[in-house]
Amino acid sequence: MCVPTHDLSYLDGAKEYFAKTDWNAVSSNLEKLPYYAYMLQKHTPKANRKPAKAQELFTFATVDGWENTLNPNTLERIKELIDTYDSCLRRIRASAHLPKAQSKKNGSFGASVYKMML
Repeated sequence: MCVPTHDLSYLDGAKEYFAKTDWNAVSSNLEKLPYYAYMLQKHTPKANRKPAKAQELFTFATVDGWENTLNPNTLERIKELIDTYDSCLRRIRASAHLPKAQSKKNGSFGASVYKMML
């Protein structure tokens, strides 16, 4: 839950809501999603990040001919993934700048983004 720290009453209310609700009685997994998200956040340990030193990064590139050892299939899949990401990002940015009339015609921003992703 991304809540400003000055709004502690909201956090207390959320904790009370999750504690008070009988989640075993809820039959729909869709209705349980907030509970699942809450439990995942509550029981997931924080990661201990250990950033690598600059000298340790890309040590493979110090060997002559390292480009020839890369798998071409992997490189092609990564290129496709990056292209798909860029395409989606362009569509999201374009929909954020729709004129008011166009925006009202298509509904909310979230609905527009959802329609584009289908």
